[in-house]
Amino acid sequence: MEYEIYLPTTDDWHGNFEGNRMCLSLVDREGEWCIHASGTDDFALEREFSSFEIALSFFRGLSKRETMTQKHLLDVGFQYA
Repeated sequence: MEYEIYLPTTDDWHGNFEGNRMCLSLVDREGEWCIHASGTDDFALEREFSSFEIALSFFRGLSKRETMTQKHLLDVGFQYA
């Protein structure tokens, strides 16, 4: 199961998606859950979670933001992938 959303950004994600957006996805990695934030190239930020429920709740909270920045993600525990 995978969730994905494209959010407006004011940052350079080293290739932004059309409409100046970045991609936020929730990915199952063999029972561990990861929120992955990226542009169109290999630059990415990630945060891992031990349960789907916690990861999904965090993902939903992030998806409600009007814009997404790298600083915000780093401030809430994301790391460079």
